[in-house]
Amino acid sequence: MGERTSHALLITLLAATGCAYNAQKRATDWIVVETESIRLRTSLSPERAQEIARKLQELRDLLAGAVLRCAFREEAERIQVTVLPTSEFEDVYPQAEGTYRGWALSWLPDYEGQIVLPNRFYSDSREVYQHELTHQLVKECMPRAPLWVDEGLATLLQTATIRDGRLVVGLPAYVFRRNLTFPERGHADGVDVIEIRAGWLTPVDTVVHLPSEQFHAGSIWGGGGHRNYATSWLLVHMLELGADDLHSRFVAFLTGLRRVDADPEKLFAAHFGDVDLQARLRAYILRGRYPYVVLRTAVPRRAAPLVRPMSPGEGHLQWAWLWAGVSGDKGGRHLREHLDAAERDPNTTGRAHLLAAITRALARDLAGAEREVQVGLRAAPDDPALLHAEIDLLIARDADPSRVAARLRPLARTADQLCSVAAADLVARDVRQALNLGLRALQRKPTSRTCRKIVELARTSMNTR
Repeated sequence: MGERTSHALLITLLAATGCAYNAQKRATDWIVVETESIRLRTSLSPERAQEIARKLQELRDLLAGAVLRCAFREEAERIQVTVLPTSEFEDVYPQAEGTYRGWALSWLPDYEGQIVLPNRFYSDSREVYQHELTHQLVKECMPRAPLWVDEGLATLLQTATIRDGRLVVGLPAYVFRRNLTFPERGHADGVDVIEIRAGWLTPVDTVVHLPSEQFHAGSIWGGGGHRNYATSWLLVHMLELGADDLHSRFVAFLTGLRRVDADPEKLFAAHFGDVDLQARLRAYILRGRYPYVVLRTAVPRRAAPLVRPMSPGEGHLQWAWLWAGVSGDKGGRHLREHLDAAERDPNTTGRAHLLAAITRALARDLAGAEREVQVGLRAAPDDPALLHAEIDLLIARDADPSRVAARLRPLARTADQLCSVAAADLVARDVRQALNLGLRALQRKPTSRTCRKIVELARTSMNTR
């Protein structure tokens, strides 16, 4: 009788709390699959992973080849993607079809930003991928693109579809209705759309000057976010496809944004300062027709994707990074479980402490972040990523970074690591050396916000002398 009661109690507890989380099982059987442009991490079978990687590469080639050809640089960084089994994806992102996880710190380049998708990869997930993929391509092509251009192009290309072997670009992402209380999801021309009232749109003069924190403020679904996205999409759609007299100006504007030293606001004023874009946009909405183009597709032949296994420590690191983006006790508990395991693996000790340092830095615990970095450096004193983080943290508390910078200078592997050395040069008032190093790094990685800031600071310092 006692044994039956014990079993019944166990079943009741499992039903109430769900199956126990098995961190070790989650971290096993991970692989990395690489194509020419994609680096995919997943715990799916190698066959399924290669199938998805080929599809992601094909979509990238289609969009870049037809619309953003400037993204075909030999030095272009691989697009980082994580694909999870659907049940595990829903455990972390219960109400999403895909997402982009990123942060401003560049201490761990592989985790600076990744597109995260479920295994099912239905049309909703494909649109998420195409939207986030476009952001990556825009960064490669136009490192100075303002947010409205970046989001407008990403929303334009998220609805691109393949029909009869050709790429269709320009299908609506938004539909404007008169009698709506809140935005609603709908379907048109075979793609998902958001139905919205035209009167809700953010004015053009506002949206083209919005900083990131205001552009994305509030819930994208229910708050002001959709107003900004819709205006950006509509403006890009009109300039690219719906206004022949403005198209050449838009092309010239986008071309100017390719320069790493471009001033987006001055460029915009130079090309559109004499145009009442708000009036043109109102007329575009009233016309109610949004043209699209059908483009021939030419996908280059690619080699078979390469597959390599990830160590258990790398699997734990991957899951720690995933849980780091989930708020609340659940996310924090699983983050710690995986970090502890990754720290015990000699192959991932340094990166685990770096990831822990990033989570603390983002929570404004800079002292805790520095402690994590110093523990990592005791295990790997010549790790350039840890030295990079140490320099940034020393500068943040107004301490002298020169000794650490001298150690990193000959070891730096990435553009952002070089720019942390350049930041130390600025602190030491060696402005010319900082500028030269920053420019060299920016040529290597035009998308680096850190390097761009260092170059701007060095130039400003030289001009005020």
